[in-house]
Amino acid sequence: MLGDAVTFKAGFEESEMAALLEALHRTRNVRGEGGDLVTRRWDMDVSHWGLDRVLVKTLITATGVYPIGTLVILDTFELAIVTRANSDPSRPHQPEVQILADPNGVPLATPLAVILDDMDPATGLPKRTVIKTTDPARYDIRVADYVIT
Repeated sequence: MLGDAVTFKAGFEESEMAALLEALHRTRNVRGEGGDLVTRRWDMDVSHWGLDRVLVKTLITATGVYPIGTLVILDTFELAIVTRANSDPSRPHQPEVQILADPNGVPLATPLAVILDDMDPATGLPKRTVIKTTDPARYDIRVADYVIT
């Protein structure tokens, strides 16, 4: 069995699953106008892709909605890179990130590590949330500089 591809329902293979998960985390529209929205709807119905819902949920829980190395733009318009999935499995959409640039796009001298489930005591809402993913090459960012220690 070594070297054989794992086949999922409807003929999906392990490499196709990896390609699908990668596509879900890209900013380009892979499914029409709502392509980026797929990233946030991790509990979506995946049965029409021939994938087992439990398997997909397990993979997303393990990697987080935003895998390590994903460059994100926060609702504060800060630029951040995902450095760790949230340790709380009920919060896969709120990873630990390093903020690389302020809301004006000015790079920080030292990245600021934050966990996106930090709440604002005044409002009871998260202080920061991800609004979209983006391409590190667009900002000339080397992901390896932030995620490999």
